[in-house]
Amino acid sequence: MNDTHTQMVQAHAEEGRRYAFAAVVAHQCRCGVPVEVARGRAEEAAQEGLLRVVRNTSRKYKSAKHFLHTVSRAAINWAISEYGRKKGAAPLGELDPCDPASVDSGGDDSTEKLDRLRAATAKLSEDDRELLRLKYEEDRTLEDIAELFGSTLNRVWYRLEKVRQKLKREIERNE
Repeated sequence: MNDTHTQMVQAHAEEGRRYAFAAVVAHQCRCGVPVEVARGRAEEAAQEGLLRVVRNTSRKYKSAKHFLHTVSRAAINWAISEYGRKKGAAPLGELDPCDPASVDSGGDDSTEKLDRLRAATAKLSEDDRELLRLKYEEDRTLEDIAELFGSTLNRVWYRLEKVRQKLKREIERNE
């Protein structure tokens, strides 16, 4: 582990776990999950989110808030992958646990959007899907992804932009 990563984890691990717990409970409740069930799920998700962040030793954090946000995002992403998304959940890209007002009540429209996004994503190449997974599910930096792909930072950024454009065009085509 690099020194700043170690220091951030040591200083804010418990706070990050609590922060992630609250974010997952809020997210699960917005998905229509009863509070008691959401709390049970959130405990496991918060722990898993913290573990994912601790394992990603190459990540650099700008501040404690950035660390807390990363832990909560990892926990929410884990909860979504583990328990699925119920009808009425906010699309992942619109969810920001640092800003509870960013999550609306969802509804049928957001479910349809999510279905269109899944269909468009399925049409991407395996490499493009892996790029999206690393960036948005694992919350990796572009530098990390470039290293994994054996590419440059600019090339990864360019590829990510092209993939986003493909997704946007495909979604618009299917509306």
